[in-house]
Amino acid sequence: MMIRILNSSLAGMLLFLLLDFVFFAGLKGSYFNTLGINEVFNSIFMDNQSLLLFLILIIPIGYLFIYSKIFQIFYLTALITFSTMFIEDIGYMVGEILFVQKGTISLKGIESEVRIYYVGREFVYYREFENDVIQKKRIEN
Repeated sequence: MMIRILNSSLAGMLLFLLLDFVFFAGLKGSYFNTLGINEVFNSIFMDNQSLLLFLILIIPIGYLFIYSKIFQIFYLTALITFSTMFIEDIGYMVGEILFVQKGTISLKGIESEVRIYYVGREFVYYREFENDVIQKKRIEN
C-alpha cells in the first residue's frame, strides 16, 4: 500500500507539472511575448502556482493515471487542450482572462486609471486607456 502511495505521488507530481508547464509555456509565447512583456519564464511559472492545488491533486492524478485507462484518455485530452495555449488567439484570450485587470497607478504624482496586463516580481506592465503602448513601472516596496 505504501508503494502505491509513493508511486502515485511521484507520477502525480510529474503529470501535474507537465500540464502546468505546457499551459504556462503556451501563455509565455501567446500572451507575454505578443504583448512584449519581458518576464523570464521561470518567474511567470513559479509566481502563478497554487501549492494547495498541487498538494491536493498529485496523489489522485498519479493513482488514477496508473490504475485507470479511462483517466489516461482524460489526461491526454487535458494535455491536448492545454497545448492549445500555443495557438496565439487562444493563449492571448486565456492570458487576458487570467491576468488583465483595471487599476490605478501613480504616474508623476498623478493617479491614472490603467489596464494592468501583468504584475511581475519587479514590474507592473500596464497601458493607459488613451495610449496603445504597454509600459512598465518598477514596483516600489
